[in-house]
Amino acid sequence: MQGKGGVGKTTIASLLSQYLKDQDPQMLCIDADPVNASLSDFKALDPFFLPIVENGEVNQRIFDELVEKIAETPHDVVIDSGASTFLPLTEYLSNGPVYSILRSIKRRPVFHTVIAGGPSQLHTLQGLNTLLETAPEDADIVLWINEYHGFGKVLDREGNPDWENIQIIKANKDRFRAVICLPTLNAQTYGEDFREVMTKGMTFEEATKPGSGFKLMAQARLREIWNRLKEEISNVQ
Repeated sequence: MQGKGGVGKTTIASLLSQYLKDQDPQMLCIDADPVNASLSDFKALDPFFLPIVENGEVNQRIFDELVEKIAETPHDVVIDSGASTFLPLTEYLSNGPVYSILRSIKRRPVFHTVIAGGPSQLHTLQGLNTLLETAPEDADIVLWINEYHGFGKVLDREGNPDWENIQIIKANKDRFRAVICLPTLNAQTYGEDFREVMTKGMTFEEATKPGSGFKLMAQARLREIWNRLKEEISNVQ
């Protein structure tokens, strides 16, 4: 969840979904972004489109359907909610019975949020602050540091590339279940391969198969990227 658009939320949702689907093919992906349904491009993940916000407000009937889908499956559910849903959704969650309902059906929400470097850093830190203020104290929050996509390094107040020294992160480190880093990649090799996979809506499994359209060296780089990411994501378990 993050109120700033274009900072890698769908990328993160797709990576998390791929990791979980490798372990459990029955896990459920839901694309809840009414404006930019990018997760729906990843056909191999079999995402279900459920736009939960309409005209700037949570559509309660559709949100009810979302809760029912979560309740009906014993498997993990990944929801890509989109920037346009952030404020109405955080308000709706904090003011309604959703958390108590999820607890009653023994489902534990895990919020994934992202901090990006460069011009997006301030906006994403503000989004993190909103999430910390509205989520329950015992909620699991996973923080992604996105220095990919040419955003640049996430800097502390002194301008040093040290995200661990950012005040809001230091003050709330006990609330983060895990921190996952998407590092800066070589723009001509690893970075271009990663960008192409995401742009085409492909999974790493699809991209590294024979006949995928990726050359042998690119496939080798993609395997290396995916192995590193899987190791990072495993810290959430």
